[in-house]
Amino acid sequence: MKIGERIFNIRKGQDMTQQEFASVFSVTKRKVSNWEKEKSYPDLQILVDMSDQFEVSLDRMLKDDAKMVKRIDKERKFSKYVKRGAVILGGILMVFCVIWSILWYDTKNEVEKRFQDGVEQFGFQDYVPEKDEDMWAESQYSHRLEEGGGVTFFLGHLMMSEWNNILYLGCYNQILRCRVQREDDLLEIQWCGPEAGSVEIYIYDGTGKHCMEEQAAKKLLRDDEQMKQIDDKAHEMCSVLYMDYKWLRG
Repeated sequence: MKIGERIFNIRKGQDMTQQEFASVFSVTKRKVSNWEKEKSYPDLQILVDMSDQFEVSLDRMLKDDAKMVKRIDKERKFSKYVKRGAVILGGILMVFCVIWSILWYDTKNEVEKRFQDGVEQFGFQDYVPEKDEDMWAESQYSHRLEEGGGVTFFLGHLMMSEWNNILYLGCYNQILRCRVQREDDLLEIQWCGPEAGSVEIYIYDGTGKHCMEEQAAKKLLRDDEQMKQIDDKAHEMCSVLYMDYKWLRG
């Protein structure tokens, strides 16, 4: 006798409709109908519950239904493989998390130590914006260095990438800015990263703030002696203060 017929007989023996039978096992009436017509089979756990609920031997329910027995055997093997795979995957993830944590904290400590050593080497001081420094009173700056002659350097607040960001390991806001007070205007120069790349120059004059074109900015840093000295100093500072993460990219 096939499993579908046995389920049908069990239900009829209990004088239950398909809807009533389905509610016992928290399934739909359609599913019970499919079981009885052998269009699908109940899960092994439902068969066990059915055996317990109606005091019918599980062996008796499965007897003579080789197809169902084969399906259950296949499900058990699959379940075993899934559990084994889950254990292996969990172990791999745990090892990865441990290695990533060590790498993240080592990088964080190295970044912070390098930055702090550079701050002390160049003589930077903690920066607390004054009320009349609206242009500079932003939380992204942490240190200031007065060079004299109207030249002041500012360091950005270093922000380590989040621990759970596995796509990037490093620091944000590796910024060095310089304010140069000239006779008729004020220049703001910005460098980024250990290589002091992405140089931008802004001019503050009587008409507002203007971004200098790239070619004009390069010419100013190359031809003006004071600007050239400032640019050389900025490159030196960035190479000392900030880390190069090329080693992480291979």
